[in-house]
Amino acid sequence: MFIENNLYLVRKMIPKSIPSVNQGLRPRISFVTVSPDTNRELAKSPELRNGQRFIYKVDDFFDKELKLRVFKDVKKMDCFPNFLAGNNNIFRVPILGGSRGIALESPVVVFDSSCNIENKASLNDFIKIKNTPKSVLDFTFSSLEKMAFMGNWSSQEIPVTSFFLRYILNSDTEKATNMEWHEDLNCLSMTAVISPYKQDDGEFSGGEISFGQREQDFKTYFGLGVTSRTVLPNTVKTFSYPENGCFFFENLWSQHRVNDIQLTAGSSCERMLFSIFASPNPEQLSTFVFNNDCTNLV
Repeated sequence: MFIENNLYLVRKMIPKSIPSVNQGLRPRISFVTVSPDTNRELAKSPELRNGQRFIYKVDDFFDKELKLRVFKDVKKMDCFPNFLAGNNNIFRVPILGGSRGIALESPVVVFDSSCNIENKASLNDFIKIKNTPKSVLDFTFSSLEKMAFMGNWSSQEIPVTSFFLRYILNSDTEKATNMEWHEDLNCLSMTAVISPYKQDDGEFSGGEISFGQREQDFKTYFGLGVTSRTVLPNTVKTFSYPENGCFFFENLWSQHRVNDIQLTAGSSCERMLFSIFASPNPEQLSTFVFNNDCTNLV
C-alpha cells in the first residue's frame, strides 16, 4: 500500500474550494499546481520508505477506430516545441491543462459514482487549443474514465494534465536519439503510442520505453520533467508499447526514457505519444496500486 491518512498532503494537493461530489453539491472546476516539490513531499512519507515502484501494462485500452482518427486529427492541430526535445524534432500538442514555469497546472476532473466525468462542460475552460476536434476530446475523456475505473475513483476528483507528443521523422531528421532519463512532475502517468509504425509516406522503428530506479539526490529540472541523468543499471527494464494499449507508472522512485527512433522506409512519418499526467491524493494513489499491483512489471 502507498499512503493512508496523510492529511497534510491531501490538503496540499486538493484545494478546499472544490466541493465533494459525495456532498451532493454542484461541482466547481478549479486546478491544482503540481511543482517539483509535490512528489518529493509525497515520497517522504514514512509509509513509502521502501520505495514501491510500479509499471502496469494494459492491453486493448483504446477503441482502434477512434485511435486512428485521433492520430490523423492531432496532426492538423497547432503544436509547440517540447522542452526535452534536444536536437530532435519533438512537438507538444496540449489538450487539457498546461504548465507555468516548471510546474503543471492541472484542472480537477470530477468523476461520478460510475467513474464517468461529471464536469466535461466546465473542463472546456481548460482545453488549451480552441476548436480541438471532438474525436480528440472523446479520446481523452474516455481514457480518463477508464483510468478512474482502474483506480476505483468513483465520486472523486483528480487533477489531470494531458497532451500529445509528435516525434517527426523525415529526410532531414531521420532519427530521434539521446533522449533523457527523466521523471514526470506528477505521481501517476499513463503513456501510449497511438501512431501506426507503417504510414502512408514512411515507416519507423524503435521508441521503446525504458524504466529504472532513480539515483538519489541528483536532480536537474528540464521543463515539465525532472531528470537525474542516471538510474541504477541493474534496475533498467525496457518494453515495447502494446499495439492498442498503454503503460501506467509512478514518478516517485522511477525514471523513464524513450529509446532511439529511426525512419526505416519512405520519406517521412511520425511517432505520436498520448500522455495523461494524473495527481491523485495519497489515498487515491494507494487504491490504484491495490487494484492493479498483481500486474506489476517491476
